Amino acid sequence: MKLFNGLTALWETDRAYFILIAAAAVLPWSLSGMAGWLLAGDAFQLAEKPAFQAGFFIITTLTMAAGLSPTTVVATAAGFFFGWAGFPWVVMSYLAAAILGRKIGVFLNIHVAGSKKFVNPRAGQFFAQMSNKPFLLLVFCRLSPVLTFALTNVALGRMSFKITTYAAATLIGMLPRTLLVFFAGTQASEWSQAFESGEINHFKLLLALCLLVISIVGIGVIARQAFLRISEKK
Repeated sequence: MKLFNGLTALWETDRAYFILIAAAAVLPWSLSGMAGWLLAGDAFQLAEKPAFQAGFFIITTLTMAAGLSPTTVVATAAGFFFGWAGFPWVVMSYLAAAILGRKIGVFLNIHVAGSKKFVNPRAGQFFAQMSNKPFLLLVFCRLSPVLTFALTNVALGRMSFKITTYAAATLIGMLPRTLLVFFAGTQASEWSQAFESGEINHFKLLLALCLLVISIVGIGVIARQAFLRISEKK
């Protein structure tokens, strides 16, 4: 009951923050799904153009940073079109998108949600304490198959990060999932096959579950330590 009351109070004081997070979670998958459907028939023709690779990574860096395309889809498509030669470009694209996405996440919190700080004082204290371990927190967030790239950028837009810490933690946290989906893209012989999920791959499922558990436990430990520090100060 106490937790419910606390969440209710937080919703009343900082509603715009949660609406912004919800939009960041849904928007990338919706837009990328429509784009994939529209471009599927022209995929191979586009890939034959000399400027396609450079254009692909420039555009997807911007769309990932803006929360318009999921990193999973970008890595799968890159593996499909370019093979392992495209992997270094995916890494550089992720790093650039992380830096831009961080700035956009802060901007959206200030100018769309209305503030970089919480109205609710308890939420403000909690986030301040969570910021004591920014690198580990972001690594665990990026590991999670549930927390999307854009959602994390927006949700952590009210925490303090050094940009180098943000980029490095993003790279380390996302590398396992990126390798998995990139490899799936390299093995696909058709555009639709690169994204189809009808066949259950037990290794992929196990890895996804492991990453989810690790991220939940890691974030949970950091959150618990934050609560303990807040309690000690009272």
